[in-house]
Amino acid sequence: MKKKIWILVIALVIALTCLVACDSYASTLQNIQTLLKADYSVVTLNVTTVTSGITLNGNYSLSFDGDKTTVVYDFYRLNELDVNGDNADSFITRVQGTAVVQDGEIVEGDKSVNLPQEVNFNGISFKQAFFSNTTTTNAMFEADVINPQGFTGNNGFVCTDMHVKVMYSQSALTTMVITYVSERGSDVSVTYAFTK
Repeated sequence: MKKKIWILVIALVIALTCLVACDSYASTLQNIQTLLKADYSVVTLNVTTVTSGITLNGNYSLSFDGDKTTVVYDFYRLNELDVNGDNADSFITRVQGTAVVQDGEIVEGDKSVNLPQEVNFNGISFKQAFFSNTTTTNAMFEADVINPQGFTGNNGFVCTDMHVKVMYSQSALTTMVITYVSERGSDVSVTYAFTK
């Protein structure tokens, strides 16, 4: 009889521990989601892409004014080869400029510039079902992303090995780092820095 009571006590302790951990985990994700939607004066975004040993860097500074976002960008891109031989002197081009984005569209600036999808981080969603191998503290969340489409809010997004790490305080996110392997096999690292 005593053995059954001990087994029951151990089972109850394990169940309560799991309930508290799950509740804490859900609370952490809800807190991050709330902080993600907070008002920030500036969000800087650094994107590093490594393809076939070539590293391309991009820096984007987003400042907000109502429903308009001003993006100051400075990034490198690979030049496409022209079959007629009209090619640039270098295989990499540096692109710099400023664009004003409203409702996901460039309304001022060079409309031919393709800003990366990461510039719009409003679709990012922190739901338990999107993650595995999670680690949480009172100021950090880290996990493997098992549903990149749900996490990014982009059903057409294809990648593998996505991982996210978020650092935050009580009132704001400080940094969010997302790494993944793109559909074309490039290693991508995206770092967001948030300023209130």
